[in-house]
Amino acid sequence: MIGIHRALVPFLAAVLMVWGAGATVDAAPKTPAKTPPVQETQVAETGGVKGVTPSEYVYDPQGKTDPFDPFIVKKSQAITQLEKSSQYDEGLQKVLEQLKALKQARTELQTIPLAAVSLTSIVKADDQVAAMVKGPKGGKGYLLKKGTYIGTNGGVVEEIIDEEKMTDLGKQLIRKVVIKEPYLDEQRKISYRNVELKMPGSFD
Repeated sequence: MIGIHRALVPFLAAVLMVWGAGATVDAAPKTPAKTPPVQETQVAETGGVKGVTPSEYVYDPQGKTDPFDPFIVKKSQAITQLEKSSQYDEGLQKVLEQLKALKQARTELQTIPLAAVSLTSIVKADDQVAAMVKGPKGGKGYLLKKGTYIGTNGGVVEEIIDEEKMTDLGKQLIRKVVIKEPYLDEQRKISYRNVELKMPGSFD
């Protein structure tokens, strides 16, 4: 019996040592894991004024440039240009209508191009002067006097000339009909140009 007790002593001692070691391990204080420090971030207040909270800030336009000014100016200029363009188009349309009316055929002679008409004679009687022209291919004859409409471009007889002129070669006959025709000039206005029909052999 004494031998058994002696045999258990080392066993119990080993168990106590293991239990004591475990208790020591369990009893050791646990060190919490270190977490990286949180870095403070400074948040800037957008649109704020130093020393003034957003709720207290009131916008003062005095001395500041209005960001909408360029847009308003450009829009105003565009409207002005559009109005001028519209007025210009309306004015041009009226001028074109006037020119069309001037060129509208009123007589048979106005249906024949001026280039197809030939001057055949000029007759004087007292203070009156008249001319005769023929249509294309020696066609029908027409009497001209001042104010007669002629040609397809709204031409009007301005002057009939039948006179002599002294030159270095002696006396020369000037026999022609001056016709004024309306046209649209560079300023978009109606102007007139002179076109002449001359008798064969006329000096000028």
